[in-house]
Amino acid sequence: MTDEFKNGRKRSYPSDLPGDSIENPIEIPDDLASKQDLNSTAKTSVPTLPDTALARSIYNEFMTPNNTFKSSVARTERLDRFNRYNRTSPQPTKPKSAPPVIKREETDVEDMNNNAVEDSLDGMVKEMRELLLDHRKTPPLVQPSTPPSRVSPSIYKKTIYPYPSFDELYKKTAIPKGPIKLNQEQQVMVKRALSGAGFDTLSIKTAMVQYRDICKLRPDTWLNDEIINFYMELISDRSQKNQSTYPAIHCFNTFFCTTLLESGYAKLKRWTKRVDIFSKDMVLIPVNSSLHWTLAVFDFRKKQLAMYDSLGGNNVRLVKALLQYLEDEHMDKKKTPYDASEWSIYVPKNIPHQKNGDDCGVFACTFAERISRDNELDFTQSDMIDLRQNMVYEIIQKQLLVA
Repeated sequence: MTDEFKNGRKRSYPSDLPGDSIENPIEIPDDLASKQDLNSTAKTSVPTLPDTALARSIYNEFMTPNNTFKSSVARTERLDRFNRYNRTSPQPTKPKSAPPVIKREETDVEDMNNNAVEDSLDGMVKEMRELLLDHRKTPPLVQPSTPPSRVSPSIYKKTIYPYPSFDELYKKTAIPKGPIKLNQEQQVMVKRALSGAGFDTLSIKTAMVQYRDICKLRPDTWLNDEIINFYMELISDRSQKNQSTYPAIHCFNTFFCTTLLESGYAKLKRWTKRVDIFSKDMVLIPVNSSLHWTLAVFDFRKKQLAMYDSLGGNNVRLVKALLQYLEDEHMDKKKTPYDASEWSIYVPKNIPHQKNGDDCGVFACTFAERISRDNELDFTQSDMIDLRQNMVYEIIQKQLLVA
């Protein structure tokens, strides 16, 4: 036996001595074999073998219970393991691969039948695969394309779409944001009115404006009661003529709040003899308090009392008096009590504010005009000159610019 270390473990390999392999077994004497009972199941004695190293190793490997293999391993498997590490024994061979499939040659008829299918499917798949592989290897170069010559859009409007565009229709029908700019002809009319050339006294319902009043719309000038009352009548008149477009509006004059605070409801109950304010959507009330113009609004749709002050003030006394007026008016006209405690008070602060002491009247009138058509307050202090000119033109025309 030759000993050799493999993976840290001692391994014995058979030599050329007799009995070192299955092909060269150990010869056991006949007298020893006759003495052993092969049919007996109990092992009473240990047979004596030739005193050789190989004989002892084989006996210890296969015959004794103290072997190196597990007891559950069968004897045939042990022999297989022994042969596996025996140099002279054949090593386990790899499984044979399947024999190559020999394709038979297609006849001319079969080739003609399959030619179309091969060209349409296999050929297509093959070409696509080659294209994909070529694209992965060398991506195609993108050549910069020259921009096409630009064609004027007016050509398409005349040939393809001869009708007016949406932008043109929008300019004609949409209500512009911010103050409206007067054209040259309208500006000439405003200058003539402010100069007094051919100015006549104007009146609408109970409001009246003379030349001395129209001059109050010059820059850096306070507005008086006549201008504000006339402008409030224009707002009310527009609401009556366009009931389906704008909310139902009723406007009190500038003396309403002064009479309410000084004399109470008794002096005011005849003011609404022909008007039912509870059937309106809103009631606009211009307020003059301490030489400052503000606007109070009854919004019956929201049950809300709003106070618009261009200086950001709060008139608490007037708010209480106006809520009390609602209860007294309802009791006098409807003969039933009215709970004004359900109303909310709204005093907005994020509204346009004046930056001088002259434009509070213009702010109050512009508040009223925007609110009367549920429009946003889209103006600032820098728009006061244009707003004053617009008010002059609206008064002499007796019609608001946004009709």
